[in-house]
Amino acid sequence: MRTLADYKVLLDHSFTLSASESHTLTFELPSDTALPAATGDGTAVQRPIIMFMADPTNDANGLNCEITINGDTAISTTFNEGVRRTMHESIGGNRFLTGKMNSLQFSVIDGTGSVSFSDVVVWFQRS
Repeated sequence: MRTLADYKVLLDHSFTLSASESHTLTFELPSDTALPAATGDGTAVQRPIIMFMADPTNDANGLNCEITINGDTAISTTFNEGVRRTMHESIGGNRFLTGKMNSLQFSVIDGTGSVSFSDVVVWFQRS
């Protein structure tokens, strides 16, 4: 099966979250998106990747964040300092829906300070 790398820019500006706040992005993957059945399933299809910028404030301390895809936690991280960074995570393909709407939710659970998220991109393969 021939596959082709593709990506979708979900957000090209920023939003800022503090404790107990969340922001949801919705997007649709094309119906010909190739998703692996399971990790190490022997196919040439690779797992999708979520990428974004995270910029916590200098007073960020114990700022616990979760990123969920269609209600399933994909990334859980804590910010303790104001260092801007790019974050990326390969995601099991079974968390995405093809040809249907997906939700990507950024949440700050607790902690002090705030964090801005920007430049959200999902990378995937098409067949």
